[in-house]
Amino acid sequence: MSTILTAAGESLIARLQAEGKALIIDTMILANVPGQDHTQAIAPGVTVPAEDQIALRYAIPPQYRAYVNPNQVVYSAMLGSDMGDFVFNWQGLWCSEHNTLVAVGTFPALEKRRYDEANGKTGNNLTRNFLLTFTGARELTGLTISADVWQLDFTVRLNGIDERQRLANFDIYGQAFFDADGWLLQKTAEAYAFAPGLGYVGGIRAALAESLPLAAPESANLPQKVWLDVCLKHTGSDRVVEASPMLTPPAAPLADSAADETGLMHYRALVARIEADGSVTDLRPRKNAGILPIPGVDGVTIINNNNTLIVPDVYVRLAADMTVYVSISGDDGNNGLTPDAPMRTVQMALNKVSSSYNLGTHIVTINIAPGTYAERVRLPRYQASTGSISIVGSGIDSTIVAGMSLDVDATYSITDLTVSAYAQQINPWCLAVSSGRVACRNCKFWLPSNVTGAYSYMVWANNSGLINLGATGSSGIQIVSNATAYHMILASSGGRIEIYDHITMSGAVSVACACAQTLGSIFRNGTSNPTISGSVTGNRYIATLNGVISVNGGGASYFPGTIAGNVSSGGQYV
Repeated sequence: MSTILTAAGESLIARLQAEGKALIIDTMILANVPGQDHTQAIAPGVTVPAEDQIALRYAIPPQYRAYVNPNQVVYSAMLGSDMGDFVFNWQGLWCSEHNTLVAVGTFPALEKRRYDEANGKTGNNLTRNFLLTFTGARELTGLTISADVWQLDFTVRLNGIDERQRLANFDIYGQAFFDADGWLLQKTAEAYAFAPGLGYVGGIRAALAESLPLAAPESANLPQKVWLDVCLKHTGSDRVVEASPMLTPPAAPLADSAADETGLMHYRALVARIEADGSVTDLRPRKNAGILPIPGVDGVTIINNNNTLIVPDVYVRLAADMTVYVSISGDDGNNGLTPDAPMRTVQMALNKVSSSYNLGTHIVTINIAPGTYAERVRLPRYQASTGSISIVGSGIDSTIVAGMSLDVDATYSITDLTVSAYAQQINPWCLAVSSGRVACRNCKFWLPSNVTGAYSYMVWANNSGLINLGATGSSGIQIVSNATAYHMILASSGGRIEIYDHITMSGAVSVACACAQTLGSIFRNGTSNPTISGSVTGNRYIATLNGVISVNGGGASYFPGTIAGNVSSGGQYV
């Protein structure tokens, strides 16, 4: 399902808030739009469908208009069995007073049937709810009725609880952790089987109650890497853990997380390698791979000393800077500590560092050989005092990595490489930072022509995330879109982007070259006074919803574009 607050709705909300007038949403429109793809993002300029596509205009009773919290309101339509027959896959909220379509949602087609006693035809009852979220929603709409349970779909809330639990486990156990002999692959005669026990993969708890056989691969196909693929699969009204082994050739890349054709996320861990002679090498991570030590594991104990919690260090403390090598000809079973024994994937190299070492005051360099690495890299949290991790390629035309994200409080630098959008992701981004800091030096951010989705962000700082574009010693930044990007650079919800060195931009944008919204900020360094060159088709900039763009004297034409920038709803461009 896709939803959007329309451009007309945003404009109306901003105007009424400024005028101190109420927003009255009184109608829910249901329609059947042929050829609609509910998995695609909705265009902000969407309008009401043609009259012959509209199935119902439902007058929303006052008691079906309610608030959830100060920034969320919900509107409901109760479609009884006396209504029908029609099919609909589109719903919109309409303000009759101002003739404005405020919000739109799309979804797979639903059938509304009317009960017909004469023909013995059964009907159905449907409840359609539409939740709106924006600052001051309750005050602007003047709603005083609290939302009842039937007005809320708790599916998203429950999924959110599952995700928070997964992330909490991830913080403790890291990408993968196995206790004792849990999921240990063993060979007996010519048969292979996993030992029962416990493991965590991507934060999901995978418990094996009894031995699980693994089909023996053909000897001609050896050696093979063995992975454990884990997901939370929907079963009825529940979500249950499903864990399945996977075999891949030694050189085949495999991302540590990926969505299947239904959008369900799968998380993987390398657990073993079956060698050419049929023997098994155990590759399960056996020590704490997250930020929190685990009591009772690998000799870790917790001692209460004068009401102070003391946790002995479970990481190897670095005594000097260290380099981990990655190459497309490498193997994730290698330790990566020498150029002739590189690892295969950037993600596994980062996981190794974050799970095994305390950096202290030292720098760990992930040295990436030339090649295209078709993996979306999640930058993990690591142990350090003032040390950090530096990811270094072999040149922007030589090393390409398909997407990077940072959502934990950590500091990284990336240098001499291209970060492209992950083509298998709908509405992809090149670099997304929602916590921590990433400093970029001599980097190229590239949106390929084969990406899908209307919302493609190239460089995105969100929440408390900070991105530095360029720094001392940098050779500049390139931002190149071969598709149509939503924004070249976006700072939202408190995120911040700082420009320190020259940027070359090219391509087209559907909204704006630079956008700062909802307290996000984009800042041009006033000492280095970096410039931006290139040709971009679309708006130069948008500063809205208290977002701030500071160009320090760069002027209204600082960002390239064919349309003048604009400021609205408390935004600033200075």
